[in-house]
Order: sequence, then structure tokens, then C-alpha cells
Amino acid sequence: MAMFAYWNSTHLDVSSYCFLRYDERLRTMVDWLQQLEMESLGKSTKPDGTPVIGKTSPTVWGSHGNESQHSFYQWLREGTAKTAIDVFECEKPGHSHKELNRVLMANAKAQTEALVIRDKDSKYFNVVSTITTKELTPESLGALMAMYEHKTTMLGTLFGVNAFDQPGVEFSKKLTQKAYAESENN
Repeated sequence: MAMFAYWNSTHLDVSSYCFLRYDERLRTMVDWLQQLEMESLGKSTKPDGTPVIGKTSPTVWGSHGNESQHSFYQWLREGTAKTAIDVFECEKPGHSHKELNRVLMANAKAQTEALVIRDKDSKYFNVVSTITTKELTPESLGALMAMYEHKTTMLGTLFGVNAFDQPGVEFSKKLTQKAYAESENN
């Protein structure tokens, strides 16, 4: 996953990463991925202070696949961007409505195919991966999260940045402390 993301960034100029979940139980996954990837990789300098060449973290965003089909899928399908997309499917629903899950999985497969097929003459495209699990359990969720954490760690190595420091966050904290101290005098 890290090698694909690195190639997408450095050779294909993909600067947008979309996570489409076809399972409501992962409703906070995009928030978690934003924090993981954008905070860890959102850097413009290496640990030695030299500038990073090229882009590091893409913009991370996404939503529930079925709900977003009528909001931004048109943009993904026909728009003027290059986007990496992970589609997540869970074969066994976490509820008793098996027919609804069958419809959801059919939508996931059809929409994934539609996102891959673009006009062959277009300079815009989507890089699409499908991640499927049979059942969403604590173990499979942990494995999914560990997979993305490993991807992020490896991307930090490939980009030459320390994925575990947070200079931007630390700088903001210092500014907050200063603003707070100044507010006492007002």
C-alpha cells in the first residue's frame, strides 16, 4: 500500500485520497485516517531540516459509499482530478437485514467498476483499490487499522520525514499558550 501511495504521489501526481466505506460501522474511519496520514505525513522538511522534494500526504477524505453516490461520485467519475480511492466492503453485515447488505455490496461493486472506467483520452483518472473482509470483528478492525498505520510509517520512510514528530502541532500549542497568557492581561 505504501509503495502504491508513494508511486501515486511522486510519479502520477495524485494528491487526493478518498476512503469509501460500504459499512456504517466504520463511520469514523475517515476522521481517523485524516489524523493518521495528514498529521504524520503533513510535513515539508526532513528531520535534518532540508526540504522534502515533492508532495507527502495527500488530502484524505471520504464518506459512506452508498450515501455519497449522489454527492461526489460524479466528480470522481468525470471530474478533473487524479484520485486514489480505497473502497471497503464487508461481506457479512453487522445486522439481520441480509437483503439490504446484498444490495449494498452490489452497489459497491458497480460503483467501484464505474470509478475505474474513465475516458481513455482523459488525463484524469482514479487509482482504485478494494479492501474486502468477510466479517467486521475486533480482530479484523485491528488488522485494518494496523495495515494503514504500517502504510503511514513506511510512507514516512519513503518521503524521508519523521511520521512521529508534530512540529506544526507543537508550534500551535506554543501560540495558544501565548494567546492565553495575553488574554489574562486584557
